[in-house]
Amino acid sequence: AMSPIHTSLEDILDIKWIAVDLLKIKKQYNELLESLRNIPSKVRQYDIFTHVHETIKSYSSNHPLLTELKTEALKERHWKDILKRLNLTVKYKDLTLNNLFSAGIIKKKKDVKEFLLVAQGEMALEEFLKQVKDHWQGCQLEL
Repeated sequence: AMSPIHTSLEDILDIKWIAVDLLKIKKQYNELLESLRNIPSKVRQYDIFTHVHETIKSYSSNHPLLTELKTEALKERHWKDILKRLNLTVKYKDLTLNNLFSAGIIKKKKDVKEFLLVAQGEMALEEFLKQVKDHWQGCQLEL
């Protein structure tokens, strides 16, 4: 009874971060939780049920963190720092959800949010500099 649910969860976790569709994953988490509600009570008493249920609930409740991490502000250079902080040696292009969760991204949420704030600040500065450049390129100066 638990095998298809566990397999579905593993399939979600094996998705590469660069290909993650967070709305689809949120829907899949909800479907898995619904499937768990339909598990017979005699199966619910086993530790595997509790473990899978708590794992899916944790991933689902921390979905907003993943949403924040999908921002355009986080460039590959920021991800290198995040991966270093998470003690991950995987390359960004090979990063999976499982890598993030296994490395404790939920427990290190505060650290990760610091990188996010830096990236958002840099993005705001880049946008401002672009506007300044565009403005001055359109001006003709007479000497």
